[in-house]
Amino acid sequence: MGTSLTVQQMFEAISKYQYHVHHVDYATLSMKQRMQLMRDYVLAMQVEQVELLQELPWKPWKYAEDHSCLIDMQKLIEEWVDCLFFLIDQALVLKISAEDVTETFQAVLTKNYARKKENAI
Repeated sequence: MGTSLTVQQMFEAISKYQYHVHHVDYATLSMKQRMQLMRDYVLAMQVEQVELLQELPWKPWKYAEDHSCLIDMQKLIEEWVDCLFFLIDQALVLKISAEDVTETFQAVLTKNYARKKENAI
């Protein structure tokens, strides 16, 4: 279907896009600029989450129990990726690296498995 990108490559692509399209250089932002961008990205993420939800048959009063409506998977994926885009933007604003994300992801995943194992009956 296409070439997979690493987390690092996604971070780099979004940073490059923001620089070329919106003239945002994450390396030179002041704290005030970081906080303004963070507010903007959090709000944008909330809007994208709603748009993602709108692509699903989540309204019990509107859809049959079998959720027989058609889901446009391409639109659903696009909305999910929009969310990912703003999430990476937030990481860049907060100076969280792709390495930070992958290392912490592994640590949290390991902790979650251990927690589940401890609580297993």
